[in-house]
Amino acid sequence: MDVQGSSSQQHQYLSLVAVATILSSALGCGIYSFHGVMFPPGIKTVQVVPVEVTVGNAPAFIGPTLTEMIQDQFLSYSSLTLVDNNADLTVLAKLTDYDAQPVAASQQLAYVTRLTLRVEVQYLYRQPDSVWQRQRTLSAYVDLQGDVLLNDIQPNDPSVQELLEQIANDIFHGAGEDW
Repeated sequence: MDVQGSSSQQHQYLSLVAVATILSSALGCGIYSFHGVMFPPGIKTVQVVPVEVTVGNAPAFIGPTLTEMIQDQFLSYSSLTLVDNNADLTVLAKLTDYDAQPVAASQQLAYVTRLTLRVEVQYLYRQPDSVWQRQRTLSAYVDLQGDVLLNDIQPNDPSVQELLEQIANDIFHGAGEDW
């Protein structure tokens, strides 16, 4: 019975060593966040520049709200420190499309309006011996019930919050891809 107990303990020990080895190997490649995002080695700080809104029909709350949500993603789901300048990673986002289009309507059914956002994102990575950048264009939409006009969109609408969270999440995850 001691032999089986000893064998079981050895198996547990070897399993623990294997897991520790895998984790240390993965973590050695960069900074891993709790949301499955791997940042390049040496990246310890992030700056999120206020979102630039280049479309005139977007409500005033979109830029500041999206900026705050992006910052929250980095603070909540990574070990990176948020700074105001000279960051290892700078995230610049520009809202390039804000559109609401009817997608379903009939005499018996209420309208469904699709609100679409498109954001161009630039990631600047700075290390002591190099600087590099990547760009992405992200798009997301949400279907709103009723005949909604762009001026009717409110910041506290759960669907709008969901849409902005999706874009912020995509921007956060994009910071750790393909570097």
